[in-house]
Amino acid sequence: MDKDVIKQEKPFTLRVKIVGDGNIKAVSEPEVSFDGKIKKLSVNVTENIIKGDLVSGSKIFEYILMPIGKGKSRVGPVGFSYFDPSQGKYINRSSCPCEITILPSNIPLPKGIDQATNSQEKPIIHVSRQMIFNILLAISTIVLLVLSIIGIIWSIKRYRKYLYSDPIKVRRKRAKWVAMNNLKKAKNLLKAGKLKEFVAEAYDAVAHYLGDRYNFAFVGITQDKLKDILSQLGIADDVQQEIDRFLFECDLIRFTQSSLDRSKAEEILRIAEGLIVAVGV
Repeated sequence: MDKDVIKQEKPFTLRVKIVGDGNIKAVSEPEVSFDGKIKKLSVNVTENIIKGDLVSGSKIFEYILMPIGKGKSRVGPVGFSYFDPSQGKYINRSSCPCEITILPSNIPLPKGIDQATNSQEKPIIHVSRQMIFNILLAISTIVLLVLSIIGIIWSIKRYRKYLYSDPIKVRRKRAKWVAMNNLKKAKNLLKAGKLKEFVAEAYDAVAHYLGDRYNFAFVGITQDKLKDILSQLGIADDVQQEIDRFLFECDLIRFTQSSLDRSKAEEILRIAEGLIVAVGV
């Protein structure tokens, strides 16, 4: 882990690295135990495959975690199983748990961070009383159904092949579409007068766009680390400064009692749209 004393509601990272010989791609996500004070936000996976006489390499799982309780807590143990050909059986491995201390925070959790829906949609069943069907129509329906299923299966396989061929390229290609969709949600919140929620959505749109566009995990990243990444990517200094100001101002509004009116919110929206265009050039 990157730290053992953590501020409540400030994300932190747990890195699990698996190294060995064999099919690294087939390694599944390890089981990690969390108590009720820790919430798993996401998992980012990176692979390093070394091809030679024996295929070997490593696979890193980066867990982005959010402390939602306070006091003493525990992350882990991390459990992992693999098949050992020399012994002809599965081997179980487990790490020691990591003790952490969660410091209390005066900032309330942002709305929607742990929101769940209990609504259930019940299928509507229409029962037809007509008992006599046209035979030709029935045959045509069956044929079309079979062809549709075959087409769907073929499309899914083709799409999966495309995703697995170059997931980084797919992520970059979808980055702007996802960002503009998030900005659309932000505009709807602005129209509804939900200014605080709007700022959070605009922040997420820009932050996730940067992560998707340049393939890094934005959640939990520090400002200094972000500056290093943007500098290495050749982002212009003025654009970097604008990104830094934007993210800082959004955090200030989200987590403090800073005043916010509609004109200021509209200015934030214009800056967010401009940054997405500037970074994408």
